[in-house]
Amino acid sequence: MTGTNGVDMSQYQAGNALRSFTGLDFCIAKATEGTTVKDPTYNQWASEAEELGIAFGAYHFFHAENLNADAQADMFCAYARPRNGLMLWLDYETWGASGEVDAQEIALFTDTVRLNVPEAKVGIYTNGTGLARILPYRHTIQMAALWYADNRPMLDQGALLGWEIHQYEVLNGVDRDYSKWTRAQMDAYAAW
Repeated sequence: MTGTNGVDMSQYQAGNALRSFTGLDFCIAKATEGTTVKDPTYNQWASEAEELGIAFGAYHFFHAENLNADAQADMFCAYARPRNGLMLWLDYETWGASGEVDAQEIALFTDTVRLNVPEAKVGIYTNGTGLARILPYRHTIQMAALWYADNRPMLDQGALLGWEIHQYEVLNGVDRDYSKWTRAQMDAYAAW
């Protein structure tokens, strides 16, 4: 494979260190959740990624059911501090009233991030259930990239989906990811 390998981290993996992973090209860390949770390990992951010279991204664990996407986006921007070189992601795992309403909330989140930071691109992380819920309403969401969670081996399902990053396994409590992007493509995605 010609892509890149990474992990996604949060306070639940606080006992790990990025330098303990071999062949690591990127890390995406949880920054915020809803309108009240700021992940206390976010800055640790950012510092470690910078020290190692690997690509870094921030994600927001989204609560579509709360119907307050703009407030969630404002909190994410205030804590993650979007900037040139930082990949931005919305983690869509908690479903709301319907796929249509969830898609509207996701669109509001991405639009609000861009109001805060006009240059920002926001990708979506989801699994098959989440993707099926919002796919009929895809045209309403400006999804810059797809980070797809599926524990089947990559080669079994990669050609069927237009994902850029694939979370394919959990190993010792850490989500492992593969990206079809080379490091240069990943850097270009994060660049403003």
